[in-house]
Amino acid sequence: MNIEFKEINFEGYDIHKNNTYDDKLNTSIITYTIKDTKGEYDEKRSPGPSYLYPHILVLAKSFKSNNKSHTLFNETKDLYSWYKSLVNSMDEHPIALKEKVNELTQNASTDEEKIKNIYYWVQDNIKYIAFEDGIAGFKPDESQNVFKKRYGDCKGMANLTRQMLKQAGFDARLTWIGTKRIAYDYSTPSLSVDNHMICTLIKDGEKIFLDGTEKFNSFGEYAERIQGKQVLIENGNDYILEKVPVLPSVNNQETYNFSAKINDNALVGNVSRTYNGESRASILHYFNSFKTDNKEKALTSYLDNDDKNLSVSNITTSNFENRDTLLTIDYVLSQQNAVSSFDNEIYIDLDYKKEFGKFEFKNRNTDYLFSHKKHITSNISLEVPNGYRLSEFPKPVQVDTDNYKIEVQYSQKGNIITYTKTFILKNAVLKTNDFEAWNETIKALSTLYSEQLILTKA
Repeated sequence: MNIEFKEINFEGYDIHKNNTYDDKLNTSIITYTIKDTKGEYDEKRSPGPSYLYPHILVLAKSFKSNNKSHTLFNETKDLYSWYKSLVNSMDEHPIALKEKVNELTQNASTDEEKIKNIYYWVQDNIKYIAFEDGIAGFKPDESQNVFKKRYGDCKGMANLTRQMLKQAGFDARLTWIGTKRIAYDYSTPSLSVDNHMICTLIKDGEKIFLDGTEKFNSFGEYAERIQGKQVLIENGNDYILEKVPVLPSVNNQETYNFSAKINDNALVGNVSRTYNGESRASILHYFNSFKTDNKEKALTSYLDNDDKNLSVSNITTSNFENRDTLLTIDYVLSQQNAVSSFDNEIYIDLDYKKEFGKFEFKNRNTDYLFSHKKHITSNISLEVPNGYRLSEFPKPVQVDTDNYKIEVQYSQKGNIITYTKTFILKNAVLKTNDFEAWNETIKALSTLYSEQLILTKA
């Protein structure tokens, strides 16, 4: 057998390789010895182990039997050929999908509406169950089986999406991909390269990736876990290599606006919140995890943060069933125990959210991965009571790096004080070499959060 040992992440480790030959066994013996290494890091939200630890990929290129050579996975086309042989062996009967496809598309006025109806139906009606036994770990389940059972793994869901779109007259193809959990790409011909399957729609020369396992992502949105990753798209006996687009953090923008007035010891006013992209998908995932009769309670609990000092009322929302539009939530907020008065001064704690206020990294060895890129903006305005003035503002925090941007500051115009916060996590990751600077920023942020606004009687 022709085997390649691919050594990965060996740098910085005391690893010795010894190659000997055993005449009696007629065998080459390769021995790797590692010394003085630490154990694996028990840290949440770390990169996958293939990024962190020294390891060896054993690549089986070919073998000889009876003087005849047989190719295994010598290059990418061999890996694709094996995957395609599994697809070709499937007993597909997509005619079973025709009635449902007709139902989903008959009233649609555009191609995009037809595609969305099919894609969203798969997201909403097929339960994702990642049970992969034997060859089922590599071979997709037949579309008619997934459709009948109403569940499937990523491969079965991708295949159902593909076949339903093809029944509707679109060019849809199976697509292999390794999520960000895996460090490799398809330049390495190995079954270790991918762990996921999606569907690629090719329309008007554009490739659009559809992942039915992402229950609340809209058409054209991609989960952080696959953005920037290389994909292997079926193309008959050939294949297409492409990359999933990387979307900017602003696509996931989340906003919070609170117009507050002082009422005794409380701040009272209207709140408007919006969510887009993966920020919206996260809210919908949380909300839909509750049974119907608990959804209203769950939403209230989310808005008041289970804080006895917060009470919300008059809640109105956009349509939680529509993943194509901005998700909006409006309500009236009463923030108790936020105001106290002594003599001629009023002390105000304007911010109950205090995002990232204690988010320091101490004794951490690996990069920290966020669920997705974040773009959070808050605007809190306070009407200053007649006869009072602000003595001074807390010192602002303003930091902008390659990986994140944080700006928190106060301003005043007339009798309105405005408190603005912006948190942008540009790449959904904090590198270990960013930790020291990040921690200094968080300390400055915590100092700002701890300072109350002081209004003095004029």
